[in-house]
Parts: sequence; structure tokens; C-alpha cells
Amino acid sequence: MKTLTIFFRLASMLMLIHFLFLSTLSAQTEVNGKGIVGQWRVVDLKTDEDKKVMEIWEKEGEYFARIIELVGVTSEEANASVCKKCSDKRKGQKLLGMEIISNMKKGEEKYTEGEIMDLIKGKIYKCALWLENEDRLKVRTLVPIIFKDEVWFRKS
Repeated sequence: MKTLTIFFRLASMLMLIHFLFLSTLSAQTEVNGKGIVGQWRVVDLKTDEDKKVMEIWEKEGEYFARIIELVGVTSEEANASVCKKCSDKRKGQKLLGMEIISNMKKGEEKYTEGEIMDLIKGKIYKCALWLENEDRLKVRTLVPIIFKDEVWFRKS
């Protein structure tokens, strides 16, 4: 049992090192003068269809993101959609306008130290953001033992 505990601690440490350093060798916080502030399309990578539009803004040196559009549903459905599984003050709150990324701090290569709300599971995780190019934003969620990556595309 003790060996298994040591193994999981070591694996967790290695995952954290990978998450924080090795996986973002080409990460950037700004490309051609463009940062992450603005509107971003979240695309389902399996179907290549837009799912929602997010807005990222900066306030007092921290970055936040909220849902400003749900794609593929009527405006009535979008306005009626609430977070049923959220585990904090967002439970029962409308998805439109909901802040799902909070307190991100800009580093040299990426934005870290903030949190992201997983709307499907209703859980809050640590995350990191970085630009792959001026129009592609990588959103990495640190789920225990694994990573979940999304790519957001700048809305023109």
C-alpha cells in the first residue's frame, strides 16, 4: 500500500512538471501584438462545429472568461440553459454570461494560477492558457492524473 501511495505521488509530481513546463515549449502570451483579450469560438474538435463563443477580459491584472453565445440552439433555449451540475454559487445560474475562467495571471509564456469550471461535471479545476498563434488559444484543464486540452479560435 505504501509503495502504491509513493507511486501516485511521484506520478502526480511528474504530471505537474509536464503541465507547468514541458508541454508548452511554444507557448506565448502575445503574438504579433495580440493577447488573449477578445472573443473566441469554442469548436467541437470531433465535429468541427462551433459550440459557444467566449469573451476574455482583463481586470486588475487578472484574466477572466464568460460565455456570451451558445451556438446551435435557439435564443429561448440559450436563455433557459442553466448549470445544473455546478458545485458552487453558479449552480442554477444561466450559462449565458457565466464566468467559467477566473483569476488567470499572465506569465512569460502562458496564463496560469486560475481556475476553469467544467460545465459537464460541475467541477472546478486549475488551468493554463497560451497562444499557439495569434488566432489559436490553447486551454488546458488539469484534471487529476490527466490533461484536457481545447483549442479556441479568435472570432474575427
